[in-house]
Amino acid sequence: MQSATRTLTKSFLVCGVLGAACQAQVFTRITWQASLDDGASWTSDQAQIDNPDTHVRVRAILDWQHPDAYAFAFASFDGVVTSAGPSDSIVNIRRLDPFATSMQTLQTFRFGTTLKIDDARDPSPPALGGRQILIGQAPEVVGQPFSRDNPAPIFEYMLQLDGTPGARRVSHVFTTTPTEGPGTPVLFRNRQGTGGLLQPPSIIRPLDLIVVPAPPAAIAFLVLLPLAHSRRRVTR
Repeated sequence: MQSATRTLTKSFLVCGVLGAACQAQVFTRITWQASLDDGASWTSDQAQIDNPDTHVRVRAILDWQHPDAYAFAFASFDGVVTSAGPSDSIVNIRRLDPFATSMQTLQTFRFGTTLKIDDARDPSPPALGGRQILIGQAPEVVGQPFSRDNPAPIFEYMLQLDGTPGARRVSHVFTTTPTEGPGTPVLFRNRQGTGGLLQPPSIIRPLDLIVVPAPPAAIAFLVLLPLAHSRRRVTR
């Protein structure tokens, strides 16, 4: 992942010098982000969680560069949270409009310390099942709501933390043998709209949630607070 990111950064630097040569650079990037204020602001790469019993709003955004692509068409993957706490849970799973054209029920499966979000009919470990999350939109000519956004928010859920300190990694994996969908991770409409579909190489940008324990002083304060309150009631 770090090697791919360094290569991409170097390509951007070369683009700044060569100009038109940038047209050869193509990529798809899925970035996972966290919000601790219910969507008012988002952070990528790493977020520190000072309240270990809180919930974190998580989303995936997709951006790309391709000279012949004009809109995101389709993606399929299994969402994963690794090193999860024993009682961490995921709720409010949703594909963001207008990228929820396929009928699908999504749910969470646990494999030790790994949580997987997937089609409810696929209880296999991440990347091994025949089904996956299907995110996409119909061609623009169909007349349904259509988005050309780049970047485009495509997927979201709420991660409820159980209070266990440590680092959770939020990301996704592509299914190796899908039985549903086109069998390719990410596809884009070409500039003709309904003609060919394009597949730039994919880059995964995961998110690390660093859950820190409550400071000892704060814990002591919470323990002593009920005692102080009861003493005041006795004194009165």
